[in-house]
Amino acid sequence: MGIDEKKQSVLSYIMSCLLSGNYPANSAIATARELAEKFDLSRYHVQQALSELYRRNLIVCRKKGGITVVRQLFEREKRQIINFDSRTILIINHIPVNSPWKGVHLNDNFFAALLTPLKAAGYSVVWENLPVTDDDDGFNLGIEKIIRFYEPKAVIVIASGRNFYHFQEIYYLVHDNVFVFKRSGFLNARNLLRTFGIADCQDGTTAAEAAFSAGAARVIFCYRTSRYVLYWQQERRKGIQLYLQMHKGGPAFLDDFHFSGNIPSELLKPDTALIAHNDELAAQIIDAAKSAGYQAGKDYKIIGFGDDNRFRDYDLTTMQPDLPAIGKAMAEAVLNSCRSFGPVPFFSSLIPSVLVRRSTL
Repeated sequence: MGIDEKKQSVLSYIMSCLLSGNYPANSAIATARELAEKFDLSRYHVQQALSELYRRNLIVCRKKGGITVVRQLFEREKRQIINFDSRTILIINHIPVNSPWKGVHLNDNFFAALLTPLKAAGYSVVWENLPVTDDDDGFNLGIEKIIRFYEPKAVIVIASGRNFYHFQEIYYLVHDNVFVFKRSGFLNARNLLRTFGIADCQDGTTAAEAAFSAGAARVIFCYRTSRYVLYWQQERRKGIQLYLQMHKGGPAFLDDFHFSGNIPSELLKPDTALIAHNDELAAQIIDAAKSAGYQAGKDYKIIGFGDDNRFRDYDLTTMQPDLPAIGKAMAEAVLNSCRSFGPVPFFSSLIPSVLVRRSTL
């Protein structure tokens, strides 16, 4: 057993003593020397292992009394201790099992990158499907029941397209180490948890750069007619706009086109690049243009987002989400959190996609 594992054993032992209730305030648990001998560590490493408990004023090391209890645990601290000793990592999936987008945002490469390191570290990974409902109270209760049942070391949430901030607070209330995979929008102050996703703004910039390098003089961002423009669509358009603003002499025009089944012929020109908000829309535009006698890549340029296998026959230039990189980043963050007692800092990690150039550009 390495030093880090021994230090964790010391910490677990002291926390179990605190959790037992057998050590009231001002009672001694053991001396640092006794703990060093028990766990085959130096007294320096014993003190290192217990530093977080000292910081929280749970214990104090007295010269003659040894490791002494300062106060009793709060309920949240009791839960943290129970979770600390857990060898289970819980995944809660909010995306419907039959969702057509599941293969785009989640695939075997993502899960291999995420799960392999967790299992190699000795953790048992359990999966629960919990589709989002309109009953917020019932949905929140379902989240709480699942987490209370497993008492996991960490919780990984696969968030749905619905705005996550509507129900993220329940996660924070019932567990300290929650990690979220979601589309984008994590720079929004309402998203508080540790979040991982696709860097849609940067992807828009990359798509615009590809259009510029292919000789486009006009860039048009395309999305379906809808009451709502989703945040990730706005982020992609923002990235396109930023690129055009920063590169004088590049594409001179950015416009929006709300696709509703037909596409005007004035948009289908060799110097025009259509950037669709996803591959499905790009495929629909290609079909509409083809029925009017226009060929993608020859008569006009078009780029999609997602690298969706359902539309592979279109030979579409697209932005491919780097799901293995997202899975790897999540796994590293989860394992780092598992090595410490208590919550880790909040942060966001957005991973850019990769341009896959095919015949439509």
